[in-house]
Amino acid sequence: MLEFKQFTAQAMVEIRPLLAFQKYRSCDYSVGGIFMWRDYFDERYTVRDNMLIGTSGYFDEGTCYTMPVGTGSVKEAVRHIKADAQERGSSRFNRCREQSGSLFEPCAVSD
Repeated sequence: MLEFKQFTAQAMVEIRPLLAFQKYRSCDYSVGGIFMWRDYFDERYTVRDNMLIGTSGYFDEGTCYTMPVGTGSVKEAVRHIKADAQERGSSRFNRCREQSGSLFEPCAVSD
């Protein structure tokens, strides 16, 4: 199971370099946006194999995972997310833009 931590000012220093690799024009992947909404959406993060993986709480949708960003393998990050989701009983993604759709197909993990 992945161990998620709360976003703190120090965490922003850790994740800033990884956020530079995201390709979305969205404040959802900005230090300011994450820091501003971290408490409201109970946002948490972990870094695994140079990939930032986040979670958010979305009202009645429960915990959602964010699209992983960083210098590592998206495919491997999604494998980690899938394993974590199976243990937690949550398998929803949020903050996924249309451009992300093609990333999920090569990330398919056979059961």
